[in-house]
Amino acid sequence: MRTLLLVFAATVVHAAPPGAEVVTDASSMSTTELLERARTEAKESRFDKAIWFLTVCVQREPKNHDCVVSLASNYGRRGAYNRSRSDELEAARWYKRFLEIAPHGDRRVARVEELLGSLPPDPREAAGPVRVSLETPRVLRVHQLTRVSSSNPEVVTAVLQADDEIRLEGKRVGKARVTGWNKEGTATHWDIAVGK
Repeated sequence: MRTLLLVFAATVVHAAPPGAEVVTDASSMSTTELLERARTEAKESRFDKAIWFLTVCVQREPKNHDCVVSLASNYGRRGAYNRSRSDELEAARWYKRFLEIAPHGDRRVARVEELLGSLPPDPREAAGPVRVSLETPRVLRVHQLTRVSSSNPEVVTAVLQADDEIRLEGKRVGKARVTGWNKEGTATHWDIAVGK
């Protein structure tokens, strides 16, 4: 029974992207195998598959700097290929994570810092909290989300109106965090301040 539950958990956590060949047991792949498979997929410009293998790698070993920097790179490449701002932002997030965990003297640090400096700033970081009025709901334009939630629905409710819009409705003065997830399971967070 325990083996059955572990296989089921691996299947749920590591759901393959649409169009990807199914890997029945990613848990049996080593980190080296996951990285190599991701490199092979990326060479063929199959970035969705590469990102999937690297996501498995990062879920298994969150501090593996090779998995993290490769994931960042593939989000960046897919973002450039598809002209996707959300992928660029995701690349920046993973590059920042790499800088946090990179071993001292890693020669990739300088290149990652250069890449981060060349990316446009994340408007959510520069703008501070999203302000919502008690009288008027607000709509956030987003990119391809599948679900959304509020950390405190008594302060603000968040409803996904379409894959590119979140309707925020202030319930009482206060602060909360709204989180949205895309189809790959990657989360984006917005700090919300509700006022009169």
